[in-house]
This record gives sequence, structure tokens and C-alpha cells, in this order.
Amino acid sequence: MHDVAPLAVGVPPANLRLDGPGPPRYLGGPVGTALWEGADLHPIWPVLYSAGLAISFLYCWPTLLALVSRAAPANLNATLMGFCFMTLFVSNTLIGWIGGFYESMSAAAFWSMHAGIAAGGGVVLALFGRRLDRVLRSADRPPRPLNGS
Repeated sequence: MHDVAPLAVGVPPANLRLDGPGPPRYLGGPVGTALWEGADLHPIWPVLYSAGLAISFLYCWPTLLALVSRAAPANLNATLMGFCFMTLFVSNTLIGWIGGFYESMSAAAFWSMHAGIAAGGGVVLALFGRRLDRVLRSADRPPRPLNGS
């Protein structure tokens, strides 16, 4: 298992939707929200969803930071780590902007948009994952010592 694989393991729980009674739904859940609209939702489901999302983030983020810090050229390491953190800012800003559409769209359309965004990310990874893996394997080198020598 190479560096990209842990990201693929952590991302699916982030797309898990716990939107009604019964078993959790994967990818069909956002569209299923429309079916449960108006139905009572047990308070444990949002708590479990938030916990799963937090665990997914904790699984992906350190892996991404390690990947960037190891694969980046030494003279650009700090800059690329900064860009990594900037992507977190930009993505959360976009999440807030997209969340603003919740009231103006139907539940089915809103969650379908989320599923489409996640599927688009999966398509990009499927198209460019092997190439990215080759680039990362060519960047394999022994870890640099912490004292800079």
C-alpha cells in the first residue's frame, strides 16, 4: 500500500450518510434524505455521522501532510506545506458557500450535488491516481535528518 491508499480508505466514511432509521447508506444516502424528509431522526445519527467524519479527517490529514512533506523538494517543503494548509481554508470556505444553497434547493438536489462532487473527486483519482503514484514513487528518498545536516 502506497501513500495514496490511506487517503482512499479515509474518504469513504466522510461520504457516509446516516439519514434515517435502518442501516447507514453509502452514496445513496444524500438522495435518500429526500425520502426521509419530515421523518423523525434519532439524535444518535448526527452524532455518529460527526464522529465518523472526524475520524475520516484524522485518518486523511496526517497522511496528506506526511505525503507532502516527504515528496516535496527540500527548498519548497515549507511553501508546499503552507499550500496544504491553505487548501483546508479554501475547502472549508467552499463548504460554507455550498451550504448556503441548502435553503434554496430541494433536499434531493442539494445532497445529489454533494454526491456529484464526491464522485467527481473519485473520477479524478481514478484518472490520475496511477500517474500520481508513479510521481510519488520516483520521489521516494530517505527521510531528511531533523537538524538539517
